[in-house]
Amino acid sequence: MRSRDKLHETEFHLRQMRKFAAEYSSGDHKAFHRLRFSFNSFVISARSITFVMQKDLRSRYTVEFDTWYENERTALAKFGQLTAIRNIVQKEGSRLPLSETCYEDSDGNIHTIVWDHAGDDIDQFISHRIEFGSKHEIGKYFPAGATEDEIQTWSAAAIQEHMKTMDVTHLLAGGKMLSRKLRIDDDGPAISIDEFIIVCTNYAEELGAIVEKAYAKFQSVQA
Repeated sequence: MRSRDKLHETEFHLRQMRKFAAEYSSGDHKAFHRLRFSFNSFVISARSITFVMQKDLRSRYTVEFDTWYENERTALAKFGQLTAIRNIVQKEGSRLPLSETCYEDSDGNIHTIVWDHAGDDIDQFISHRIEFGSKHEIGKYFPAGATEDEIQTWSAAAIQEHMKTMDVTHLLAGGKMLSRKLRIDDDGPAISIDEFIIVCTNYAEELGAIVEKAYAKFQSVQA
C-alpha cells in the first residue's frame, strides 16, 4: 500500500526533527529553523498517510473499509492539534512551532518571550511577559505609575506595541537563559523540547499502527 511509503517519509522527517531538536537543546540557535522546517514537512507527510490509505482502499472495499476506518480513526482524536496544523502550514507558511525562551536579567526579573521565527524580520518576539523581581523595577519597563497587577492584565497586543520601543536583545545581553520551550500552535501550552518530540513520535506510531492494521485486514490490495 502507498500509505506505507508515506509512513516511511513521515518517519524520515521525525528522525530529522530529533537531530535538530538535540542541536537546538545544546544551544545551536540556528538549529531551530531546521527543526521548524522538518516539523512542517513531518506534519504534511503525517496528515497525508490516511488520505493515501483511503485512496488505496475505499474504492475496492467501500462499506467494509469505511466501517473499519471509522472505528480506527478515533485513536487519532487526541492528536487533533497536529492534524489541524496542516491547514496552517499550507496557508500561512512554516511558522510553527513557536519557541518560548525564559531569561533572568541582571536585576532578577524573569522574562518569558515567545518568538516568531518565520516573519520578514527573523526572530521577532510576539509576546513578552515579565515577572518582576522587585516593585521598583517596574518603571524601568513601563510608564510611571503602572502597578504589577495593571501590567499583568494588559493585552498581548498592548504589550507588543510598548515593547517595540525596547531593545530586547540589549536588555537580555547580561541575562541568564533559564529554559527553552516550544509551542506546537498559537494557543497551546509551552512544552519542553523532549515533550514536543514525544508528542510527534506518538502521533507517528499511532499512524503506523493504523497502516499495519489496514495492511493485515486488506492485504490483498497491492500498491
